[in-house]
Amino acid sequence: MRIVMHIDMDAFYASIEQRDKPELRGKPVAVRLGKSGALAAASYEARTYGVRSAMRIADAARLCPVLEIVEADFERYWQAAKTIRDTCKSRTEKFEFYRVSGVPDECWLEYELGTWEEAQEEAKVLKNDIRTNTALTASVGVAYAKIPAKMASDYKKPDGLTVVRSTDEFASLFWSRGARDLFGVGAATEKKLKALGMHTIGDIAQQSLEYLTQQFKPKRGAYLYNISRGIDDSEVMPDYLPCPQPKSIGRGRTVRVKGTRNIDLLTDVLMQLSQEVGNRLNADGYYFRTTRVEIDGLTPSGNPTKTFKSTTLDYHTNSWRELYDAAVRELNSQLNQSNTSVRKISVRASSLTQEPQLTLFQLENYRV
Repeated sequence: MRIVMHIDMDAFYASIEQRDKPELRGKPVAVRLGKSGALAAASYEARTYGVRSAMRIADAARLCPVLEIVEADFERYWQAAKTIRDTCKSRTEKFEFYRVSGVPDECWLEYELGTWEEAQEEAKVLKNDIRTNTALTASVGVAYAKIPAKMASDYKKPDGLTVVRSTDEFASLFWSRGARDLFGVGAATEKKLKALGMHTIGDIAQQSLEYLTQQFKPKRGAYLYNISRGIDDSEVMPDYLPCPQPKSIGRGRTVRVKGTRNIDLLTDVLMQLSQEVGNRLNADGYYFRTTRVEIDGLTPSGNPTKTFKSTTLDYHTNSWRELYDAAVRELNSQLNQSNTSVRKISVRASSLTQEPQLTLFQLENYRV
């Protein structure tokens, strides 16, 4: 019997800070991104006050005057992610990180097991192994398919374990939940669903395929029709499967919907994006030669603008600082040349290879 598990680490960044700094344990903690005043994560103690990731520090401090704020340390977060990966791979070869942004703290695993009781026991062993190897807790969803497992891992947090054996159990657990709780539904889709009178996942599930494909694009409508019913045939994509070399690896983030010229905020976002790309390059064994920075903005009159700049180096590298330096140069140039407010920034590495050339500095180090 095919069993899919989804592992979701509990308040990952903040939990690592509490693990490594005993004085923070049991206290409301938020992880900030450099000088920007934006939060990357919040502990469960902080969440009870209403503090959330992506919130401005000033707003978080008003909600929680005793909030402890620490700087993000992505090197430590990646070390923990690698330990989690190794722990999961020791249980099954079919392992897939769920990569969205930042350091991946979610993953899927696939098993062939005889009974649901075996699956539940395996989930308990996995949770214990992760706790032993990282001193962190994880919430686990166990299901018959990939997306139901993802939704189940979020059902009881922190340190939860939820089993969904069938589409009937999926309906029982999730149909009363808000439409936004359906995997893949963002703010824009939620707004449209509510305008159509669909406030819960069950409301979506009661609609016909024809109606949903009329209201949304055919592919999107079919997705909502199936997933709201717990129908999912997506596959866990194991790391060992061969895949074509990507043309580029990049990350982007909306900074402010209405735009901003706050240089501290923008450079902090660029640093995180560059580190994310650099970590992905290192994880997949790629080196790049060309950097590309894209800036989506708004003119003072509110018209959208988009600029981009590519820089080709004389050598291949996997250093995130090369990406960051190029991005900061382009950002400063853009802000100095116009009154554009920045809405979104993207950083991309291309001209990839797995056989890097040594730079002149590196060659000097290899001379004997």
